[in-house]
Amino acid sequence: MWENGVNTSLIDMATHFDGSVGLHSIMIGAEHGIHDPARWNEVDYMANAVNSHFTQTPISLTQDGHNGTNSTGLVASIENNDIYMTQAYVFHANPQTPNSGVDFQASISQISTVFGDIIRSIRNSNPNMDLYGIVQTQESDPAEFNFRHPTEQEMLLNVNLCLAYGARAIIYYLYAATLDEIGLLDATRNPTTQYYQVQNINLII
Repeated sequence: MWENGVNTSLIDMATHFDGSVGLHSIMIGAEHGIHDPARWNEVDYMANAVNSHFTQTPISLTQDGHNGTNSTGLVASIENNDIYMTQAYVFHANPQTPNSGVDFQASISQISTVFGDIIRSIRNSNPNMDLYGIVQTQESDPAEFNFRHPTEQEMLLNVNLCLAYGARAIIYYLYAATLDEIGLLDATRNPTTQYYQVQNINLII
């Protein structure tokens, strides 16, 4: 059974890390499906299993997209979880999201909706959970994920919206030219322009 695999893996990890030495947190998730109510019992089981094997290590739950009441229901259903990480990637390549105007404002409103929904759910049902905001930094092949590089000002706006809605930390995925996406690192793992822009943003905040 998959439950045995979960526990065996956690026992091996606990042995390797001597309990929790050097661990910031343990992330659980099911990419592209974590907000599916059919998966909530599995996610809850994994959170409880981590809690039993790593009593001093925070548990983080990551979600790769927002799905309205399914996402807020997930927040409410997981008892042993310390961190909820989510994102709102709204800057698209085709058709291209403009840098201003009505369509730009609509994209920014999507970010507000995602983080507003989640922070309200946390406050109402799981107030000890922290919200971490994942900020878009990458562009991708329009035929694959269809993102354009956000400008430095757009990334700063995204960061500030996350913080305004109560995020306790900001996360930037590297997207090192893999899976047709490039973000903070190029194919040879050297910093890109976006890397230095994020560096500037972090100095501001």
